Order: sequence, then C-alpha cells, then structure tokens
Amino acid sequence: MPKSRLFRGRRGSTDVTIIDSSVQRSSVRRAKTAFVAAGLVSWILAAVVVASYLPPVAAVFVAVPIGFLVGLVVALAVLVWPVVRIGVHWCVEIATGGLVLAGMTGLSHVLAGPLVVGSMVAVAGVLLVPSWTRRRTVAWSWCVITRHRLRSSFAAYIRGNREGTLPFVLHAKPTPIGERVWVWLRPGLSLTELVSRQEQLAVSCWAKAVSVSAASAKYAALVAFDIKRRDTLVGEVSSPLADVPATAGRDDVSDAQADVSALDLEDVPAEQVQPAASTKPARTGGDKAPQMVAYKPGKKNTGPVVDPVLSASGEDVSDWM
Repeated sequence: MPKSRLFRGRRGSTDVTIIDSSVQRSSVRRAKTAFVAAGLVSWILAAVVVASYLPPVAAVFVAVPIGFLVGLVVALAVLVWPVVRIGVHWCVEIATGGLVLAGMTGLSHVLAGPLVVGSMVAVAGVLLVPSWTRRRTVAWSWCVITRHRLRSSFAAYIRGNREGTLPFVLHAKPTPIGERVWVWLRPGLSLTELVSRQEQLAVSCWAKAVSVSAASAKYAALVAFDIKRRDTLVGEVSSPLADVPATAGRDDVSDAQADVSALDLEDVPAEQVQPAASTKPARTGGDKAPQMVAYKPGKKNTGPVVDPVLSASGEDVSDWM
C-alpha cells in the first residue's frame, strides 16, 4: 500500500467543511445577481445626479465607476454572508471568550499571575456557588446549547430547499420547564412538517419533549420551539386550608338563613303583612310516606271578588291569566 494512502485513509475523509458546497454555490450565484442589479441601479442614479453638473454624455461615463464600486460592495456582502452568519451563530461564545481575555489582560497589568487566576476563579465561584446565580447561569447555558442543537437538526434532516438554506435561529430564553427558541423559517419549510418531527427534535436537543407552535398571528415563518427538560407539576404543595376546621363559618351561614318574614317595615301597615307560605308534613296512616301539605295565606280584600277561572281538569288558572 502506498505511504500516502496509508496516512490519508479514505479519499475525502479528512475534509472539514465549514460551509456546504450547495450554500457556496448559492452564495456565488446570489453575489453575481446582486452585483449586476446594484451596479446597474446605482449607475443610473449616479448618472442622473451627475447630469445636473456635467453634460449627459460625460455624466454617463463618470457614473460607471460609482456603479461598479457599489455593485462590488453589495456582491462582497452577499458572498461573505455565510461566513458572517457563522459568527452570528457563535456570537455568545465569542463575546464570552473576548470578555474573559480582556479581563485577564486588564488584571495582569495591576496584579500578579496567581492573583489574576484567583480573581477569575472567584468570579466563577460567584456565578456557580450561590443557588440563584447557578440556576440562572445553567439556564442560559442551556439556551446556548439548544440553539446549536437546533441548527444541527436543521442541517441533518430538516433542509427546506435545494439551495440548503437553513432556518435562522433568532433568540432563546429560559422557561420554568426548559427553553423557548424563536426561529424564522426559510422557503420550503412549514409548521406542519416541524410538528411531525417533534420526537426527532427532542432527541437532538437532549430534551424530554419538544413542541412547535406558531409565534405570530401575522407571519407564518415565525415559529416557537418549547424545549421541555423538566416537569414542574410533580412536587407537593402545602395548603393552609387543610388546618381550617370543618365547622368554621357555620354560625355565619345560620345567621344568613334566618327567617326574613319577621321584618319590621315601618312604611307597611301591620294588617297588610301576611305570613310567608310554609309547608308542614301531614301524618297519614299505614305505611305510606308523609306528604307535604301547603298552607296558603288568606287573600287580601283589596278589590272586587272575581270568580276563579277553571281549566278543563278543574285546576284554578286565574294567576296565569
């Protein structure tokens, strides 16, 4: 076996791809289109502006370099966007590493080496030893990890189109059960497809479960991923109502249910006050159950006597007329 083949292994196995080839081809194609469009538009606008100071023919030639420079800048911005996007994805880690290095460099000018290391250890202890700061630090760390795990899932099995453009992970924040991540979808993906892959997303994010829902009533491309890592409804909650005796408040209830027929109404004559209707059980012989016999108050003599109106069955229906 040749020596070179022995150390290289399989062909292409040592290649490390930062940006996919499909994304590179798409970026080059978009850069060319952006160069032509931006250069042409800026050339026309520059020619119109310069024509107010120079003859039209001269203005056309003078505007050519302006259009070329503008188109070149726009094309370079489109071409390097995949690399810039990687920096955006790792912005938290880059910012954290920059702050640590800047802090160590600043302390090294005023303190000795062991004191610098001790200061950094003290800062780490403040973030990790107290329970409140430790929980917050761990929660935000999981947010950073979840963002990367979602991108890995999108790159592995949720590609939306032929060009390989992945959904853009916007923001992540901790929740009582895990994390919530907002994602902007690219053309080719839908909420229905993501919902069908919730179990795979849970495995990729090292979580208990993942639910996907719409995050905006106006834009269908904005969705929210709820990463569930723990269950907050499993603990016991002590209630002070368990110490309240069962007879508490009975006196108030009995007072509220007092007889209201004995009201002393000053503006109503005593002869017009009628006792409230009451019911008394009637005793009957044999084994029959007692029946309730209603006692009705006497009628007021406030007008002429009207004969009752009886129905076909003999029932008095005067009150319903």
